[in-house]
Amino acid sequence: MGRVPVLVHGDVVLTESFAICTWLADRERRLIPAPGSPERGVHDRWMFFCATELDAPLWRIRRNKLLLPEEQRVEEDIPRAMADFREAAGILQAGLGEFVVGGAFTVADIVIAHTLFWSTWNDLLEGFPRLQEYLERQLRRPGCPEVMRR
Repeated sequence: MGRVPVLVHGDVVLTESFAICTWLADRERRLIPAPGSPERGVHDRWMFFCATELDAPLWRIRRNKLLLPEEQRVEEDIPRAMADFREAAGILQAGLGEFVVGGAFTVADIVIAHTLFWSTWNDLLEGFPRLQEYLERQLRRPGCPEVMRR
């Protein structure tokens, strides 16, 4: 498929980081609510929300600032993508508790914290104190990669 990241495990070949994280959590039966449970519905809702409403605008910004050749960049899309991210961040902030799903740390917290961390490169969490607080809590977790703590 020519995509990264990719996970190869036996006959299973997966791309897309959110799918990889979910598959690994399901396989290990850790950090994810049981399939079919109400908590899993909430978990999956925020995973899909993160992918479509938070992560996608960040990719638009990144592509148009750095990744695309200059002649392919659409700089006019950057403010719209930033506004789209901020609108979604408001929704997340309104629905977020200590963790994404009730009182338990899940793979959704990992994915959302990473996405929020990425948004700080463009100062997109300004005006979202609960999201900033949430991100700081996640960055203090022992398993958080050191590179994200800088």
